[in-house]
Amino acid sequence: MIKVCYSELDGPKGLSLRLEAAGHAGYAPAGQDIVCAGASTLMQALVYLLAGEESARSDAWDEPEGPRLAVAAQAPVAPWVQGAFELAKAGFTLLAERYPDNLRFADVSRSGQQSMMDLQLFAEGEAAPALSPAQTRQAVAAGTLKPEAPPRS
Repeated sequence: MIKVCYSELDGPKGLSLRLEAAGHAGYAPAGQDIVCAGASTLMQALVYLLAGEESARSDAWDEPEGPRLAVAAQAPVAPWVQGAFELAKAGFTLLAERYPDNLRFADVSRSGQQSMMDLQLFAEGEAAPALSPAQTRQAVAAGTLKPEAPPRS
């Protein structure tokens, strides 16, 4: 499984941003894995967009569990740089929704935590918001949403 994490650090100069992806998707054999290809393309596109930006840095490691890639931008971050990260986050959100067994995406920034907090409002028996089946599975796995009881016949 590929694990992707987006985080922000709020400092005196503003937000610093970081997106890290690690692992193998395991969707298909190497060279045929569309989930891996999607994740790789998103990370490579972010690196390409930020090439030459003084505040940005990217690193890659080959680890026993699979490759690990990280892209970071130090504060102060230009609005277009933040937009590039938002685009990558949107892509990873879609991949995680469509391939929940192969890729997990966590947004541990303040805005991402707020989104998860909003889901907790529905964990105590209230009507759940409109979530896709994959989002529902992720919310149940994270403990922010209680699983539905099986229908009685």
